Amino acid sequence: MIEILSDEEVASLLKEINPQGFFGARMYAIFLVLLDTGIRARELCGLTLDDVYLKQDYLKVRGKGNKERMAPFCAATKKALLRYIESWRPEPVREDVRALCLSADGEPLEYNGLLQCIKRLGRSAGVPRLHPHLFRHTFAVKYLMNGGDIMTLKLILGHTTLEVTQMYMHLAEAHVQVQHNKFSPVDRLGIKAGRRSKG
Repeated sequence: MIEILSDEEVASLLKEINPQGFFGARMYAIFLVLLDTGIRARELCGLTLDDVYLKQDYLKVRGKGNKERMAPFCAATKKALLRYIESWRPEPVREDVRALCLSADGEPLEYNGLLQCIKRLGRSAGVPRLHPHLFRHTFAVKYLMNGGDIMTLKLILGHTTLEVTQMYMHLAEAHVQVQHNKFSPVDRLGIKAGRRSKG
């Protein structure tokens, strides 16, 4: 079963991040990148500064099978990345370290370190189920719900077959149905289902 983050959960998580400082600025950039691009957490850990195309608004991502793809990002994500890189990214431990995400001591951020940061954020924001892949699922479903097409989504996510991407289509459709049931204008009128008109 694919789960996604609700808008309320996203808001709670963002409220918990204070971008005024190294850890907060890094977490804010990570949060927006994962939610805005749908890249995997391991792919994020593999990004170098050379993979961030700030002028063109995309990341060059190496996915499964070492295949490269383009993951576009929006203006808010760009701003968070720029701020982290220019103001808060620490001095690398060695000159040859080009990783985008670094630990406080300048080492590349490993997957397990990222996982712990995300779980800690989830607990403090009251979203204990938070894990890295929830960002990917949320991105995919919201992308389709907001009018994105499935072929472009397939390219962004780096899926080899359309069948995998179609799982998100089914979930987006189910979510639309649930939202309609919640917010139907006619339901709000209080008309009884069994009522018949006269004549």
